[in-house]
Amino acid sequence: MQSDETFTIAADCTTEGRTSTKAKRVQLLNAAVAPHSYKSYSRSELKNNQIVSHFRSNLLEENRHLKERLALLQPTNEYNVPKLACTTLRPTLLPETELYDLRHCAEFVSRYVDFETVSTPSNEYTVVSPTQTIAWARGDCFDVSFLLASLLLGNGHLCNVNDKNYWVNVDDDASIVKESAHDLTNSDRWRQVFPTDSEAPYSWVDKLKIPRDQFLLQYPPNGRRCILLDQAKVELFGDNVDPQGVVARIIQYEDSARTNVLECTELFSSKRNDHLLRRTRKPMFMMHHEFFSPMNEFSISERKDTAGVQRSINFYQKTRVDGLLKRVEDVGNSITEIFHARSDGLVRRIVYIKELTKDEKKPKHSEVITLGIGNGVAVLTRIDEHFEKPNDETSMEEAVAVRSFRLEEKKIVVTSQSDHQALDRHVIHLKEDIVRPDSQFNELIALENSSIRAVKKIQDELVEMCESNYRQETKPSSAPSVEH
Repeated sequence: MQSDETFTIAADCTTEGRTSTKAKRVQLLNAAVAPHSYKSYSRSELKNNQIVSHFRSNLLEENRHLKERLALLQPTNEYNVPKLACTTLRPTLLPETELYDLRHCAEFVSRYVDFETVSTPSNEYTVVSPTQTIAWARGDCFDVSFLLASLLLGNGHLCNVNDKNYWVNVDDDASIVKESAHDLTNSDRWRQVFPTDSEAPYSWVDKLKIPRDQFLLQYPPNGRRCILLDQAKVELFGDNVDPQGVVARIIQYEDSARTNVLECTELFSSKRNDHLLRRTRKPMFMMHHEFFSPMNEFSISERKDTAGVQRSINFYQKTRVDGLLKRVEDVGNSITEIFHARSDGLVRRIVYIKELTKDEKKPKHSEVITLGIGNGVAVLTRIDEHFEKPNDETSMEEAVAVRSFRLEEKKIVVTSQSDHQALDRHVIHLKEDIVRPDSQFNELIALENSSIRAVKKIQDELVEMCESNYRQETKPSSAPSVEH
């Protein structure tokens, strides 16, 4: 029942879309290897069948409108043998502790079983055993319900569709069934098949087993699942199945034929080396937006890139010792860095750059930064540092508002807070061969070198991050998922 062969059958019978393939899979089953209880009746079942037949006749004699509701009282199983619904449940406590919680158990079943819609009339329902649902890893709403209820009952949860009896609601108006769903003791609304003091029927289903490797796979038989929707597609992956760490991919299309991609969002496993959690790509705008865990080495929270236009990065505030909050690069022109709560009062640094083509040589005595994989290098032409106002108004004259290192011009321009308000005075120092440079000049040169080092350090971190990301992304991607 739960062999590799049955998984192969499930895959072979797959068709594109949401069409049910249950009837075809049932036809392929080999009754010769099925357990005896799956294709015949025990003595107790024969006795119970008489009770069920009597119950049905009496109930329909008084309530002809209930015929539809009795469709699942005794549906046929995968071997075309009518079986009492409550005996199709098989309470089982599996060794996986993850399934002991109701929510986690439900989530597992929703991932493990590839859902199909019911395609047969109510009087022709086939409800397969939970063991067969596990083997196929595929089923409709009834198959999923019987499997989930079996696991929950085995975990000690209470389920009104339980394995001890079967109740039928006799209200004329089906819309009020929900209101009385939990009050099974109300005999005016509910009828039970077996008397309360009678012996509970036994399940005809074998004890449930899920191979550990299939449990970890999450989406058998290959760890991948693809769901097609109108103008969208959802791809799901088990842990460690996709080498890039993708666990879910949601693709939105411009058309129902799913040819032009509008947006693609990928969710990643927490096991990625670069700690990437989520990425959204918009191919038409050549844009991608990434979100990272605080665990990443450089404290990046999110990164947004519009090819050839702008790159922006936000950082986790509490884990950056340099106070860097945000970095925005206008590609080929400038880089703006925003800081917070720095002891030196720096709030913004604007770096002006000039990208070099492959044929251009680095100018003599210039400072350059690497732009990343395949992007070449750029010359630093100017660095402007902006500082917040001091709390003490008396120090406005000495406090710096803007410090501008004009590398290309070999000039340093310093504006004090008082000058910054009046915009009429600047302190200018030329970087030339001065025989006796004063101490203030030497201090500015040291600050310039420090600023250049800081810019390069941050850029090197981001390049290293890009390289780590690139190594992760260049691993062979998973094969396309089977579409359902």
